[in-house]
Amino acid sequence: MALGANFQAMIRAGIVAPSLYTNSAAEVQQAVWNIPANFLQAGQSFRVKWQGIQTASAGVITLQQLLRLGTTTLTGTQVIAGTATAGAVSNVFSGEFIFTVRAGPGAAVAIVGHGRYFEPQLIALAVEKRVILATTNFATNGALVCELNLKYSAANASESARVDCFTID
Repeated sequence: MALGANFQAMIRAGIVAPSLYTNSAAEVQQAVWNIPANFLQAGQSFRVKWQGIQTASAGVITLQQLLRLGTTTLTGTQVIAGTATAGAVSNVFSGEFIFTVRAGPGAAVAIVGHGRYFEPQLIALAVEKRVILATTNFATNGALVCELNLKYSAANASESARVDCFTID
């Protein structure tokens, strides 16, 4: 059972717009869906989709994309942990992941999923990678954070990237 149309307004209200990521070696949240407590129900599935671009590069450091689900920012379960990839201007990255909730709200509810993503690369050279989330328990009776983060291997003011699209359906 996918999320119904009546939930779309709640989803849109919980998505925080991405910002430019530059001059940092820290993992930084770029896009997030703040999931309200008790929102996820048994049998529901939701899909996270994103696309971004490296806007400037000195070509000396690497960029990594990370998709997380958990109770707090930057500490949730890594669902996708991309390979740190050497940067270049106009490299794009993207992905999608489908989560399925196995039970109603509770302190330890099983969620499973599968998805695919593309490392930062020129579009013509992009290689699809697939990933699964084996049964993992989440506290769906409390608020959750589904976030897309970026991480450079070193801080450099000549490097920047942004997430252009982050959608939930």
